[in-house]
Amino acid sequence: MREIKLGDLVEGAVSPSAAAFIAKQTEFGAMRSDTPEAREARVRLYGTIFAADGTLAESGSAAPIEGRANIENNLRTLLGAFPTFRFNPVKIVVNGDVVFYEAANEAVINGGMVRYPAVYRVVLKDGEVTQGRRYHDRTEWFRHLAYPGRLPGAVTEVRLAPDQAAAGSRTKFQEYRGTVRAKGRTIDFGIIVSTAPGLVRCYFDTLPLSYDDTEMGALFTELLTGAAPPSR
Repeated sequence: MREIKLGDLVEGAVSPSAAAFIAKQTEFGAMRSDTPEAREARVRLYGTIFAADGTLAESGSAAPIEGRANIENNLRTLLGAFPTFRFNPVKIVVNGDVVFYEAANEAVINGGMVRYPAVYRVVLKDGEVTQGRRYHDRTEWFRHLAYPGRLPGAVTEVRLAPDQAAAGSRTKFQEYRGTVRAKGRTIDFGIIVSTAPGLVRCYFDTLPLSYDDTEMGALFTELLTGAAPPSR
């Protein structure tokens, strides 16, 4: 694994465990996926980030992916669809075994470059991720597909409570987890609020707020196989 110097991008007291995660995550984000061999090397590196029984979840309604092998298989599917997916670190804040890794993501989707921000929040044990969550707006993936977008509908019964947090010399990340009601069902949901002097950013997924589970399934079919998008 090559050494990557991040300097002022990292805040907080960085343990050896956190340093190992940050180095692997940053190397993974920079890797190419344009051949089957390159994709598999990238999948193998990503697998080493997680504990054998680690979990990975989206910030929206999707159930967590459980176990390193399933996480690797999920990544194979994503990199097969988005071989140009890459990211660069923007800000990383560490609080003991908790790391918030803010990134600038990009991928070519349906012939167009899509750029979107993300925060990867992980809990570490013995240098491996036991719980990972991705906070980004998956709606961005569909902006280049041939159907009109949709504004989020009514969101009610918002029940979110503080979860993990990390504060550095200038930047603080606060995670909130719980449930919300949208599109006729109650879903697990989360949001991360990032604050710095003169700056507040929120990271959450509008996709499950705008589409129900059947509609989202059709959207991902369109994204991965080119089938028809859901009717409106």
